[in-house]
Amino acid sequence: GSEWIEYNGNCYYWSRTIVENWFRAELTCQKSGGHLVSIGSLSDNNFLLRLTQCRVSFWIGLVNTVHSLKAQHRGYEWWDHRQHNYTALNPRSNTTSIASTSDRCPSGWQLLDNSCYYVMFNKTNYFNAQMSCQAMGATVTSILTPREHTLLTVAIGCNAPTWIGLEKARPCFRQPNRDHCWVWMDRSPTVHFDWASGQTVDRRDAECVILDGQWKVVNCYAEYGYICKRHSYDLAKDVIEEDSKQ
Repeated sequence: GSEWIEYNGNCYYWSRTIVENWFRAELTCQKSGGHLVSIGSLSDNNFLLRLTQCRVSFWIGLVNTVHSLKAQHRGYEWWDHRQHNYTALNPRSNTTSIASTSDRCPSGWQLLDNSCYYVMFNKTNYFNAQMSCQAMGATVTSILTPREHTLLTVAIGCNAPTWIGLEKARPCFRQPNRDHCWVWMDRSPTVHFDWASGQTVDRRDAECVILDGQWKVVNCYAEYGYICKRHSYDLAKDVIEEDSKQ
């Protein structure tokens, strides 16, 4: 499905739904053709920390076999029977990139699907963030699908929150099943929202939005990191235009 993320030859799905026990979580995974995650390396562990933004505890596929007569090794084993050769205790990672640079993006940018992203952890207000992105031929990022939300969550990892390019519209028009009160700076359609629970989106003192696990409305003059976004094919277009000038 579109919300699964491929990494190192495996596909991962992060569910924010809370389940009461390990068995129900594993059953839910099996219904989707998978299992609770096994972690085989530091790289895998860091990826999962970024995917969940280091914010919550979550079930993994490691089980205690000390009381199992069938277990080859007493202690802990992965439920999917992978070799247990990696252990981590309360790790934290500042790694920020899951995608290598590409010739479809400018140097230092990350290619995620068909767009290029540049993550800045230097804190500034929303307006300065927009000017910084525009100077690079981009805008503060839009988030148009659950998959894009997940990809950016992994990209920023444990360094959230960051500005996204959603602003309160003036004037605001509300219609059933559609919200015209919020607009993307890159003029993308506002068809996907992921507000954090309890958010008051009609606050007069808060007209900008940050990505902090989910979306939160904040004052535009607060200071956060930000993500710039541009189309991946813009780079080729820029090269062609530059060649035509010579």
